[in-house]
Amino acid sequence: MKTSLLTKWMAAIAGGCLIATSASALNITIGSADRTGSLSSATQGATASDSNLFASTVNTAFGGAWTEVGHLDSGLNDGFLTITLTSGAWGANNVAGTWAIAPSFWTTYGNAVIGWHVGNGAADPDEFMFLVEQGQTSGTWSYDRLSGGGGGFSNMQLFGSGKPTTRVPDGGLTVLMLGSALTGLGAIARRIKK
Repeated sequence: MKTSLLTKWMAAIAGGCLIATSASALNITIGSADRTGSLSSATQGATASDSNLFASTVNTAFGGAWTEVGHLDSGLNDGFLTITLTSGAWGANNVAGTWAIAPSFWTTYGNAVIGWHVGNGAADPDEFMFLVEQGQTSGTWSYDRLSGGGGGFSNMQLFGSGKPTTRVPDGGLTVLMLGSALTGLGAIARRIKK
């Protein structure tokens, strides 16, 4: 009986560790029947219908105090933010690409929002905003005008807020320690069984 309780305890610990380490950000798609936007490595998304995307719009959507730290309206790199276009072009209605945040961003800010504005017209939304998973430095994005007027891809921005969080990679030390502990518990279980 002692062995089966110990075995169940070890399985519960191992299962809990596997569950805890498998969480990750998603590719989030937001918008309406007229326009949609997607961003990978995001944890939340929000839309707005203003004349342009400002820090105040991001403040309203996600709370806190946000600062614009990157703005692209025709180029592909602006300090902390770099994008590529894999389809479409500036001013187009269907555009996709990759995004990259400079790793140094995360030593200055604790939170990131990537957003973009599309041309005003006979459809909404005009702004797409995505809260990026902390520490992420790259991913993909897309914008599609499905119906309505206007909506050409106008600009992309990066906003930062909060203090940086410290994440020290353990180089697999956690897994090594868990493996050692389970091996030790297995040895104890064998001794109890004898």
